[in-house]
Amino acid sequence: MAKRGDAFAQAQLGWLYFSGSGVEQNYRLAHQWFLKAGLQGNRSSSAYLAWMYLNAQGTQGNNTEAFKWYEKAAQYGDEEAKMITIAMYKLGVGTEKNIEKSEYWKNKVKQTGDQNFDLHYQLNDYEYKLLYFAKINEENKDKYISNEFYQKYNLALDYKNSSDSNKQRAFEIFNELLASHKNRANVQYQIAELYEKGVGTAKDIHKAIEFYELAAAQNDVMALLRLGDLYFTGDAIAQDFTQALFWYRKIEALGQQHVHMKLGDMYMKGLGVAKDPKKAFQYYLPLAEQGHEEAMRIVAHCYENGIGTPENLKKAQKIKAKLRI
Repeated sequence: MAKRGDAFAQAQLGWLYFSGSGVEQNYRLAHQWFLKAGLQGNRSSSAYLAWMYLNAQGTQGNNTEAFKWYEKAAQYGDEEAKMITIAMYKLGVGTEKNIEKSEYWKNKVKQTGDQNFDLHYQLNDYEYKLLYFAKINEENKDKYISNEFYQKYNLALDYKNSSDSNKQRAFEIFNELLASHKNRANVQYQIAELYEKGVGTAKDIHKAIEFYELAAAQNDVMALLRLGDLYFTGDAIAQDFTQALFWYRKIEALGQQHVHMKLGDMYMKGLGVAKDPKKAFQYYLPLAEQGHEEAMRIVAHCYENGIGTPENLKKAQKIKAKLRI
């Protein structure tokens, strides 16, 4: 029936190849069948296609195609797709940046009963993950990377995220990929994470930092952020706010605003840098204007008390009204 053009049958066949249920897992064939079904309006295929284009699974990564299918899936009611569509409009990934449309989808999510939207959104790191994969797709859009690479990479991810005892296989496959594809930042990041957590190999924070730094040298945002966070928290290595600031500033230099909250906190508290409330305020303000609730609270407090900016009770009250506090 799938070969005769039945969209439901095509979607089912795509899922079988995607999951490896009853057949050998084959992401390339999964993508082909999902695409046939999706082009006929099959709803369930849209979310799979979006994910595959963003993660370069079974096809070349393509941010524009990912956005197109995520928005379709969001329109069909897929809740995860709505969250990612919010981030794509907000960051301008796969489409023009459009805060109004981002807010539109945010309100849609809140209307369906997710009263803890901001907590859910932040805990799932939608923006960090989106930027990570979007950057890889942009770097590789003019390159041909074999389907074999993506098949092995995603197989390694499956082993890494599985609940069984095959995590060592993930470590082995990532290292095989690194041997055949030198300087692949996404592979270096994955190996670093395995060393940091002791997954599939012995825990080794020094090896983890070595691989994070290799990925960071290629401006891998996730690696830069992890290095900054490691030095900031001091959980696994000696706390060093100067080093944390070094890595966070590298993210800022790439035009990534999501690190501004951390930089604002460091300048406000004098962590790794001389205390500078005025500079801290300059980091918080753009985030507040974009609707970041924590930044809005801080900016309102700054206006109320003249911290880093002249006192302005009218502006403070206006922000508080938006927060309904």
